[in-house]
Amino acid sequence: PMPPRIQGVISLLLLFLIGAYAASCNYGYFDPHNHVNGILPWQAYADLPTFLAQGLDPVNVGRTAKENLWNWINNYYIANNITPHVYDPVTRLGFGTISTSKIFSQPASSLTTKQLDGVLQRVLTATPFTEFDTAYKLRGELSDPSKATSYWMSFLYTNTSNLFNDLCDATVGELTNQRIGISEQSLSFSSWSTEKLNWLRCFTRKKNCTVDHRILLQTLTNYFASVKLNETHAAQYVSIEGTGKCANVNFASPVNLTAVLEAYKKGLTVNPIPTEITDQQFYDTVQGIDTAGPELACFSKYGMEFFKKLSKVVLDASKTRNNAGYKGRLLVHLHVGEGGAIYYKENVPTTIAFSPIFGSLPGSKPKNIISNPTAAKNNIKAVLKAIEEFAEANPNWDKYIIFRLGHVTQIDLSLAKKMQKLGVEADINMESNLITGALDVAHLKLNQLARVKKDLANEIDNFNLDDLTHYLVPDATNIKTVSKVYGRVGLRYLLEAKARVMILGTDGGGVEHSDIVRSYQIVNTLIDYWNTKYPSFKKAGIDFSVFKTNENTHIQLMDGQKEKGRL
Repeated sequence: PMPPRIQGVISLLLLFLIGAYAASCNYGYFDPHNHVNGILPWQAYADLPTFLAQGLDPVNVGRTAKENLWNWINNYYIANNITPHVYDPVTRLGFGTISTSKIFSQPASSLTTKQLDGVLQRVLTATPFTEFDTAYKLRGELSDPSKATSYWMSFLYTNTSNLFNDLCDATVGELTNQRIGISEQSLSFSSWSTEKLNWLRCFTRKKNCTVDHRILLQTLTNYFASVKLNETHAAQYVSIEGTGKCANVNFASPVNLTAVLEAYKKGLTVNPIPTEITDQQFYDTVQGIDTAGPELACFSKYGMEFFKKLSKVVLDASKTRNNAGYKGRLLVHLHVGEGGAIYYKENVPTTIAFSPIFGSLPGSKPKNIISNPTAAKNNIKAVLKAIEEFAEANPNWDKYIIFRLGHVTQIDLSLAKKMQKLGVEADINMESNLITGALDVAHLKLNQLARVKKDLANEIDNFNLDDLTHYLVPDATNIKTVSKVYGRVGLRYLLEAKARVMILGTDGGGVEHSDIVRSYQIVNTLIDYWNTKYPSFKKAGIDFSVFKTNENTHIQLMDGQKEKGRL
């Protein structure tokens, strides 16, 4: 017979699958935090047509395509004269990814199957050794339809229309396979370019009772850390990327923040393809804004003024849409700089070889990694203060917009209570936070564990550590292992404070090794653990059903089915 605990987990999952979103005919999970270019598994980038034609199963992507891709990546680094260097926010390339290419620069045909799969996963996903932003950068470069020399245009496609149709179908299919019913996904945005219009067409055309796609137009979190140059421009921002401490860093070129505001005003209110989709379809699909980036920013006073201006743009856009007959809200979602770590930022190994770089997990040696959780917590404080000021200046704001903070990895109970008081939502992304280094697991002393030491020392088994969440927690229902790895996450404080917290978003499952079904299992296990560990948590009477309540409330508010915007 099935153990009672497993039966309980399955019952909870079925509860969500069957009843959570019947009002909008969606039967599946709600993913409140996703990124368009991070959805597909890395194998899809080796051979998208085969991946799509063979049932979206990565196993069906063959070795020849993988060899072609790895050779292309090595030639890309050679052609652009890219040598190992610390993560650079301009090039968006990091030390671990470049070093992987240098160490395994031989022709792909000479690599074993596990090596070939391992190097591709290491450079096209976030791993303990490679930054997530570098993975996104490389995915963008190899799939760029505007460049005849990109991998996809060189090996897979001669027609950009076919390319995008396949990309659309594969992305929608992958979300469907993950049983995601509603997906709020970020789309990097400065204007409705050809690529962005294609995504709008895709998600408008594919909006049905399988997956309800909702686009959030994404700008840069660094703008909230900007340093004033003049009334319209910022030339610098504050970041930990140089030394681990908040310091001024130059933008690649001065940023016209006034132009950013204008772009988002137009992006949220003006249907860019009225001959193809109705205004109602546009409003149903474009549902707000997001901010993201390397997540190393230290929010500044000037940056928070810009945040309030951007929030006012969204508020006014929502009023415009409501006046046009659309009775729904817009979402202001922002990443708060979740304290992600940067690999080998201060002490780059002088020898580009396997053992010095991949022989231990980052953070085990002095100064080979930097992180600043205090800066991330200060960002949460700064944003909540700005939202409080915005609310005072804009009565009835909650009839038109919803604020949500993404990740909030470093939150404490007092800040969680303030979020609850202000009616600010949160989403938690534990699996991605583990892989990016935002979630501190130093207490596990991983490099001292026999299994870890053995795998790190072996050039083949070393790749097992790339998917760290499954490596450390193979069974998401095992209370002992789940509590050791995830027991300290800030989700506990949000639940105790009765803040409207969403269940974990995937945060781009193809990049972050995250899975929404597994995320539900992890959280259910954590609630069991916290109820036995913390009397205050048990006293609060929290159970798994709170997530269904919170998510339904959010959807009803966004769709205009509820008048009351706060808790």
